[in-house]
Amino acid sequence: MKTKIFALILCICLMSTGVSSYSIRVTSGKEDVKRYVAISRNSDIDKKIMDIDGSYKKSVKDKHRVYTFSAQDNEVETLEKKKDIVVSEDIKVSACSHSKNKKSIKQEWNMELIDNIQNYHNKTQDNINIAILDSGVDFSTDINVVETLDLVDKNNECNLFADITGHGTSIAGIIASSGETEAIEGINKNVNIYSARILDENNNAPISRVVDAIYWAISKKVKIINISFGTNEDSEVLEKAIKDAIDSGILIIAAAGNTRNEILYPAAYDGVMSVGSVDSTGKISDFSSNDEEIDIMAPGEDVKSVGAFNGSIIVSGTSVSTPHVVGLASLLWEKDKNITADFIKTLIIESANTTKQDKSLKGIIDVKYALEIYDLLKERYNYSKTVQKEKYKNNKKINTSENNYVTGVWTYEGHEKAAKYAADFCDLTTAQISIIKIGAVYPDKKFPKMSDNPQWHTAPVTSYNNYISNYRCATKIARALKKGKKVNSSNIKRPKDMYTSNYNKMLKQVSSISWTKSLFGGRSVTNARKGYFAMGMALHVITDSFAHQAYVKKGGKWKHLNHNDDDCDNITKYAKRFKSAKEAAKEALATYCNGETGDHWDYVVTYNGFKLKRLKTYTLKQETYDNDFGDMGTINSGNID
Repeated sequence: MKTKIFALILCICLMSTGVSSYSIRVTSGKEDVKRYVAISRNSDIDKKIMDIDGSYKKSVKDKHRVYTFSAQDNEVETLEKKKDIVVSEDIKVSACSHSKNKKSIKQEWNMELIDNIQNYHNKTQDNINIAILDSGVDFSTDINVVETLDLVDKNNECNLFADITGHGTSIAGIIASSGETEAIEGINKNVNIYSARILDENNNAPISRVVDAIYWAISKKVKIINISFGTNEDSEVLEKAIKDAIDSGILIIAAAGNTRNEILYPAAYDGVMSVGSVDSTGKISDFSSNDEEIDIMAPGEDVKSVGAFNGSIIVSGTSVSTPHVVGLASLLWEKDKNITADFIKTLIIESANTTKQDKSLKGIIDVKYALEIYDLLKERYNYSKTVQKEKYKNNKKINTSENNYVTGVWTYEGHEKAAKYAADFCDLTTAQISIIKIGAVYPDKKFPKMSDNPQWHTAPVTSYNNYISNYRCATKIARALKKGKKVNSSNIKRPKDMYTSNYNKMLKQVSSISWTKSLFGGRSVTNARKGYFAMGMALHVITDSFAHQAYVKKGGKWKHLNHNDDDCDNITKYAKRFKSAKEAAKEALATYCNGETGDHWDYVVTYNGFKLKRLKTYTLKQETYDNDFGDMGTINSGNID
């Protein structure tokens, strides 16, 4: 019997990169051409911008037209003279994350520091809608993501691996994880998350993406927008979008930045609630902005959150401080959804703990006290945005502690029964996890059609095509690449019951990949990284089978989910499939880390409320299947012929 343990360590390095403008140089002797972003409600602007750049891009959200285009300075100056338009250079923003190394230990100090009330929820009210503009959020049954928008890669159908860097998932975990299957419990699980993926594999985004996402959030009528990124360059277009969001009643909570001095934009704009970082002793973090204009402080140094594949990750930065404040704001707002954003902001600031203010710069959020004074402040609050000074001063003793977490450690404990494999740990860096995820979405980008590429996406259920054998072949390729071997029939034998046409095509497609630094997000090319990338492609095969080969009960009958119904790739529908797909992905990575080739064992997961086409038949055809296989009961429970 195959037994596995899965203990992964991920050292994440999400250090903010320098902010730079995105520009194009022309070599014809003309003036410099740059990328610009513009906002207008006037449809007549379309023709003006088309005359400047015939290949411009436009999106319309909440009646606002957002344009991105290339232009020379004189063309932009002419455009700016028009009414009802705001134009800025399309500069980049970067995630406000920080990393450093420490020794590993225990316990969630951040929730103690802010006096979070575990399991406090006002269940009489509807969930608060929160938009997270970030790197995406990986699928998790513990985090209630109700809608997603991918502005980085619109062809990505691989919802399990929506977040390449893990940054957005860690933010969502602090706000909203229920803690049932994930590593931590967040501040408020009773929220609706609207996830806009705007940050790329380097945690950067042009302003145009940010603006697009803000107007999307406005159209979704969210109450709060979490912004865990920033730029040191002002932008009229970004400021306009932020103002429009605030004017619509949204509370924008943004990371102050890891600058050690000034606040970044958009946290620096009027009306935005800016958040700095403190450590476990209540002292301002060395990396945090220390600008006196910061509104509030929250834990942001060596904080445990949700990692990939139900693991945990230790993260740092004002990026991490921000979701603590967002979580508190959602708890307060669910008491009365008709209250204003300014009241929520005022309440958070007035209830903050000031005991350590000589060390923390500003008050540290206090969940319990904010809830305690809610009714009193609401009664006396006047809507001229003033409160009685010192009336609600919070100087109670704060729950400080020593924290020795290692920044960026990502772990998963694995199977309890696999104790004999306890020494076989697989240490994965953030780069390796990122490369695995890039590989996982690669087949959708390069080999997209199921009909043309059943070896990656499985075939229609009407056709016999052993997806387990296809998955096994992909893991063989990954192992061969890791060892520096060429991808050919001499080094990789065709698995039993895999169609020769699928086998030949898979080998040809992988062997034709151009292994460059850009493929790995700017990282150098090594055999190990080729292996991780190909293993990501193998994860695509195994997880796609849970999407495309699934049957669920409708009207008392088992019916196939298909693309036409928009059910098979939708993570909000029949989510138990995706939970089991995550189990299978963990099994697959455990197999790879233990130096083994994938097979039917990796399909031994929970089948609850759905079945997979020919799962039993495909299992029995595996060359590794024998009478010692003791989990056929699980396979039978998930089988439909």
